[in-house]
Amino acid sequence: MEEWRILDSKSFNPYRNMAIEEAVLLAVNEAKVPNTIRFWRNRQSVIIGRSQKIEEEVNLDKCRKLGVRILRRFTGGGAVYHDLGNLNWSIVVNRSSKLYPKTILEIYKEACGVIVKSLRCLGVNAEFEEPNAIMLAGKKVSGSAAYIKKNAALCHGTLLINTNLTTLNEVLARPRYVVTNIKNEGGSSFSISLLKKMILLNLSKLYQIELKSGSLSPYEIELASLLEAKYRSKLWNFEGIY
Repeated sequence: MEEWRILDSKSFNPYRNMAIEEAVLLAVNEAKVPNTIRFWRNRQSVIIGRSQKIEEEVNLDKCRKLGVRILRRFTGGGAVYHDLGNLNWSIVVNRSSKLYPKTILEIYKEACGVIVKSLRCLGVNAEFEEPNAIMLAGKKVSGSAAYIKKNAALCHGTLLINTNLTTLNEVLARPRYVVTNIKNEGGSSFSISLLKKMILLNLSKLYQIELKSGSLSPYEIELASLLEAKYRSKLWNFEGIY
């Protein structure tokens, strides 16, 4: 049985959280840490995809007015809005894992499948929509992105639980989907903590994985500290150059 690490990040700092994401992927790729599932949340921020043009995706004036930070992630996909009503989840697996994907679509199906199963267990009738969305009542509640390195793969995504959708629609220049909160669609009684527990339960049961609470290794802490400068860099966030 594979033994995985659970990381439940307490920081709401988007620069730190994005640096940790990349550090965990690099550490798993180098087999310095176990396969990992991570939960994290950010204060108000817009996170754009690796290759997107910021001026096409973000309402810059509105972000400045509202104090919304703008960051570029290292994975592809579209622009998303984060606040504390959104739960981010990440799954990072080494090539030696039975969950290691053959394709990007496969990692989306496997990772999002765990999230969908967990939502259904809590009475929320979610559906996976290819390539990388989770839908509820025809509206999007989760988008995901992935990155495959030589020896590891990462898939991470959002979960709109009780996000400020007014702000979301103001700061994103061209939302591609109608989005909704899980709490707006019949999930009013469940909490972020309950959802995390259900995701861990289903990941363990579906894939026969032993999950243990863990923390960042010294190597990851050092990497994240170095990488945080990248995610604070205007050149990276606005031009994609680092």
